[in-house]
Order: sequence, then C-alpha cells, then structure tokens
Amino acid sequence: MNHEEKKIAEQLQGPFAFGDVRIRVKVKVPKGEEGANGEITEATATFHLEESAIQKRLDSVSGIFGWCSEFASKFDKTLSYGLSLFFAERGEWVTKYGEAGEGAFIKAAELWGIGRYLRQIPPIPVEAKRKGDDFDVKDGQESILRAAYQSAVSLIFGSNAGDSSHDSYDNGNDAADQNSYKVHSIKPSGKNSHLLELLSDNGKSVTAFVKNDDHSQAIKVGSYLLNVQIEQKSSNNGNYNLITAYRIHNYGHNQSKTNGHAQNKAQDQAHAA
Repeated sequence: MNHEEKKIAEQLQGPFAFGDVRIRVKVKVPKGEEGANGEITEATATFHLEESAIQKRLDSVSGIFGWCSEFASKFDKTLSYGLSLFFAERGEWVTKYGEAGEGAFIKAAELWGIGRYLRQIPPIPVEAKRKGDDFDVKDGQESILRAAYQSAVSLIFGSNAGDSSHDSYDNGNDAADQNSYKVHSIKPSGKNSHLLELLSDNGKSVTAFVKNDDHSQAIKVGSYLLNVQIEQKSSNNGNYNLITAYRIHNYGHNQSKTNGHAQNKAQDQAHAA
C-alpha cells in the first residue's frame, strides 16, 4: 500500500460525527400485543449511515470527480453494484462490487471500510415510543446515545479519535452533552466517598470524588454520568475534583436516576482530613 492508498484508507474508514449517523430502534412487545397499543417491554438502538453522509465523505476524500458508482451485469447476468475511486498516483480507477438491491450504495461503501466500525458498536438499551407505524427514542435519550457513541468511537479508534478524525467528528456542542462521562474505574476513599476515573466524550480522563450514599451505590464501572457538574476544591492535601450533580444511566439495567446537588460539608471534610 503506497502513501496515497494508506491516506485514503484512513480517511474513508474514520469515524463520523454523531450528527451524521442515524439511529434505528428495535423493540419487543408481549406476544399477541403487537398492535398500536402493545406495551414496549424492551428497546435497543443501533447506529447506521445514510447515503448523504457517505457521499459527503467521498466528496471530501476523493473530490466530486474522484468517485462514481454504477450497476454492472455479472457473467451470469445478475446485477452487482460497484463503487469506484480514482487513485492519482496509480493513474487508474479501482472498483469494489457488492450486491445490487436495497441499500446497494451503503453496502458498496462498506466494502471500502466506510462506516464499517458501526458494526462493532453493540445495541444500546433505550426507552422508546411509538411514532406512527414505527418507533423512536423518547425525548431526553439523545445525550445517552451520544455518550455511548462517542465512548465506543474512542475505544475503537483510540482516545484521541475525537480530535484526529478526518471530517466533522462531533465532540458535542451543547452544555449537557459536554458534561457526559463514562465511569472507567471506582476506588473507595474513606467512609464517605469514592474516587471515580471518568472518560469524557473525547476520551480524555478526569478523576473526581463522589459522595458515598444510596444514590452513588448505583454507579458501576461502565455507567454513564450525564449532566455532570464538577467543582474544584482544596484541602490540606492539595486540590481535588468533587462531583456536585449528575444523572446515572446504567445500560445493563436500562435505568436513569437524578441526583440533584450532592455536595455537602461532610464530603469536604472527608477530603480535608
């Protein structure tokens, strides 16, 4: 693989912005209650690409005249669908063929590695609602999905994926989403608190203490903390971070809890000791 080929491969296969991926919801309802009023007992969301996002990536990497797609007839007279890219150093077009039919363009793009990483992200448990004949996530679930997506991208592409991806990888512009963290580790810290190592949306690590109470007992390794507020405190032992507000989402239990403000004098005294 020459330099041009390696560069193009990296650019094609890089992660997409959260805003460029589409969410599909799959639900389970009790047998015999599949109608419009059937209760949703379980729902999961997966991430997918639409053609417009792929076209944007191809335009960005190969230029608007550097790629094309077409249907082609095989020797057995069945149709296939090809996506071609032009390689300037080689001075030639290279085509990869996939099956024709529904989603042919997206499948052909995946042969080039575009969006293939999405298959590595497991379904995310969510709360769903009916939307006509289909289903959608309930309001307030976007922050959860954004955090899960960006955490998965960081694991797949490395902790700096948010800073180094080819085009518009999204680190989140709204305040609530910027304050979403995944719990990487939990360590006891005296009787009154725990020390959490948190991974932010772009994979950066931060450590902070949280008050040890009934609510914090629901925090587990792998939990997502949303709407997190962290204040810097000082003690005789130096400065430290204290989590003063957060919401918990544990995917394994598909639950969401709200803490409100968790700071108190006892917490500060525990770290000052």
